[in-house]
Amino acid sequence: MRTILVAVGLAVACPVFVLPAAADPVLCQKTILKQYTVLKKKTLKGVGKCLDKQNKGDLPGPCPDPLTSGKLDLARQKVEAKVAATCSLADAATLGFVDCAYGAPGEDSAVEASCRALPVTSSAELAACISCWKEADFYEFLAVLYASHAAELCGGPLDASSTICSAGGCAGYFGATPDQRDLGDGGENDCQKAIGKAGIKYLLAREKLLEKCALEGGTRFPCLGDAELQFKLPAGFAIIYPSDTLHQVEEVTNGERLVAITFIQSRVPDPFRRNLLYNLNEVAALEGLNMQAENFTRLQLIQNQLLRCWGEKP
Repeated sequence: MRTILVAVGLAVACPVFVLPAAADPVLCQKTILKQYTVLKKKTLKGVGKCLDKQNKGDLPGPCPDPLTSGKLDLARQKVEAKVAATCSLADAATLGFVDCAYGAPGEDSAVEASCRALPVTSSAELAACISCWKEADFYEFLAVLYASHAAELCGGPLDASSTICSAGGCAGYFGATPDQRDLGDGGENDCQKAIGKAGIKYLLAREKLLEKCALEGGTRFPCLGDAELQFKLPAGFAIIYPSDTLHQVEEVTNGERLVAITFIQSRVPDPFRRNLLYNLNEVAALEGLNMQAENFTRLQLIQNQLLRCWGEKP
């Protein structure tokens, strides 16, 4: 997911004729974060539950079904109204919203190109702009977790022609659409349901921590890294850490320091996807012996497919 609007938010729907409060970019940012966290949670969980029911045959599909769509539309309208009532265009400019063009134009999917073309001449248009980008990311993420219905979620081919999902999903790596079908009420659905639930929980928890850190004035390094740590290791030991971690060495006051420096490059460059694969590996390692052999084999297949999907070619 290429679009990163961690310190901001989203919206869409009916025109909202409200004058925003006096310029207060901090309040605007907090409002956007709070409101779109609500919309994010409702979208991911609501559509996820719909897909679980569709796989079992309890709903005919496609998802989101009319009831879920109505709830999400209402939630989006409320979010946009609150953002428009709080954020002025001066706030938007302070936060970096000078227009609706984010990222590199050449990497857009069809829906992202339409988002890029949206005007931002009012607070209501600002909310609609953020909604457009964010919802495209929501559905791309859902299409990764629920691969059996990825084409349904993205409105057709999983490529730059998608009018629903952001670019950057699995199709560009697989070169083909994953097998599209209802999984039934069995092990396959149980496995995908578990992946969906864990993935949504992880994303919500991770973004909550990052957004809280950003609101407290943190920057990329302290928000993504650990607290300040000090190490004094015996000779021959090594420390492995992400290369974008802010680090330093203390001055040598006695003797000399001899070091060997090397780099390791992961096949999965995106840290969120890398952590998701790590957690799946942990589940396989800790629970593998307790699972039915057939389900464990399916879990390993999903791990390998996600690695092929997200990993760069060696």
